[in-house]
Amino acid sequence: MENNTLKVLEILKQNYGKFVSGEKIARLLKISRVAVYKIVKNLIAEGYKIKKVKNLGYKIINFPFSPQDLLKENISIVKQVYFYKSVNSTMDVAKEIVEKNNDVENVLVIAETQTKGKGRLKRQWFSPKGGIWFSLILRPNVTPDKIFQLNYVFSLAVANTLRKYSIDAKTKWPNDVVVDDKKICGILIEADVEVDRLNWCIVGVGINVNINRKFFLRHNLQATSLSEILGGNVDLNEFLRNFFKELEIQCNKFISGRVQEIVYLWSKICSTLGRKVKIVTIDKEIVGKALKILPQTGELMIKTSSNEIKRISFGDCLHLRS
Repeated sequence: MENNTLKVLEILKQNYGKFVSGEKIARLLKISRVAVYKIVKNLIAEGYKIKKVKNLGYKIINFPFSPQDLLKENISIVKQVYFYKSVNSTMDVAKEIVEKNNDVENVLVIAETQTKGKGRLKRQWFSPKGGIWFSLILRPNVTPDKIFQLNYVFSLAVANTLRKYSIDAKTKWPNDVVVDDKKICGILIEADVEVDRLNWCIVGVGINVNINRKFFLRHNLQATSLSEILGGNVDLNEFLRNFFKELEIQCNKFISGRVQEIVYLWSKICSTLGRKVKIVTIDKEIVGKALKILPQTGELMIKTSSNEIKRISFGDCLHLRS
């Protein structure tokens, strides 16, 4: 973009959600109002949503989603970005990439929409435009038994990012983020492991950002979104940038062995602990009170009605009424 275009864009960004008159922009940049009009017209052609109202001026409504801009940030966990308007599943694309080249890492696969998004246990993950849907290829130097802990790393990063928007986000065992017990984020991890070695893992993340409540009602989903809670859309680019900066912090803790600190912070905002729960695994169901997360392993401790203490590493968690 030429210099004046960038300056007009910056003025509109600084006044996000407000009208700025063409006369004011022209005066600030010492250019004509006709020049301002042409610049705004070009920005709209590039994908920026800018509302024009006579006697009020211009108001930027939305920015083109540009995940590639993450590469301009000092974020070491993202070295390459594959961005798609639509894919079946970012997890599938990420697996194709890593299977073709076993040396790749820190590769982000992200899409505006997924037609066959994946949740846990092969459930469908609904992924309309307006959310953050991505898969991240990682190769952390950890043993296979530590992979599960990445659920805590990613969900804590999501919750912390949402809290920057004054949202009372809470974690839910094992890998969700909720607001008022409605899901706002889900996480899925797939990995290629040997007996004592992790070859690669892919962490899939879906975050409901700018999604209308009508969508959740239409699909009978017990879910919510950031825009639904705030009463208006947020800048997806800004949210993505804030999230990956937070994720970098938590990943650095994980890599340096500070898992207990992550679990402690995760537990402080956990909606599961202290509640009666039912854990559903492939071959059994366990009902009891969720006591704590073991910081060394990430296992959930449950006390059953017969006072047995169970340690659980995986499974679906349902919150029950006491």
